[in-house]
Formats: sequence, structure tokens, C-alpha cells
Amino acid sequence: MNEDMSMASPTMHSTTTGFTVPKIQISELPIYSDERVTSTINTWINIFERYHRTCRWTETYLVHMATLHLQGVVYTWLINLEQELGPHSLTWNHLKTSLLDYFRLTLSVRKSRDRLANLTQTTTVEKYIDAFIELSMEIPDLSEAEKLDCFVY
Repeated sequence: MNEDMSMASPTMHSTTTGFTVPKIQISELPIYSDERVTSTINTWINIFERYHRTCRWTETYLVHMATLHLQGVVYTWLINLEQELGPHSLTWNHLKTSLLDYFRLTLSVRKSRDRLANLTQTTTVEKYIDAFIELSMEIPDLSEAEKLDCFVY
């Protein structure tokens, strides 16, 4: 039966636990290459964490897959980070925290706060809400009270 399932759906495979999990192509995973926008970094991290949970990756494999998907300045930064830590010392939490600290600039957060404070509804309510949510995600320490204060009906 498991053979039939894998033939019927080439993107799925069975595990020894009886669960069917998706097979992924490495090309499906996003590349991060120095866009200093909080929502971009957060989205990239979130995608890898979802694959980690869904595909039951080990933390070592998660770090390996994520670091394979860094390019340009971010990859150079990674090489320096690995040299500081020593071989095989990089954990997912350290990678994630270091990425956020280094590439999410305070200036970017300040700009996002200004854009959120000046956001107005110029088209549909739905588009305003989408823009509001996207900007809110770029401000990690934005409280619920601040969100309510900024939200314009």
C-alpha cells in the first residue's frame, strides 16, 4: 500500500512511523541574501521552521538546509560566524537570533514604525488591513496597545 501511495503522489513518502510527509526539492526553499526587512527575515525563518516540523528534520539538518540557502553578504557573514563558534557549534536558535540581530537594522524598525503611524486607507479596507499587518510584523516589540492606537478605521 505504501508503494502505491508513493506512485500516486511522487511528492509524498511514507515514514517508519506510518505518517506520510512531503518530499521537498531543495529549489523549493527560499534563498536569503541580505534584504534588511524584518518581515522578509521572519518569513524565511518561519518557512524553514515549518519544514523542520513537517518533514521531521533534526536540528542539525535544519541548520544545514538553512545555511545552504544563504547567499551573498549573508553567506559571508555566516562563514565569519562559523569561524567564531568553531566547527559544528552552530545551533538553529543561535543562527536565527544572530541573523535577526545582524540583519534587522534598528533603522529598518524605525522606518516601519513611521510608515505604520502614517498609514492611511486609500483603497479597500482589506488592502489597508493587509498593509497594517505586514508593517506590524516588521516591528518586533509593537504592543497590542500600540497596534490599536495606530489602527485607523
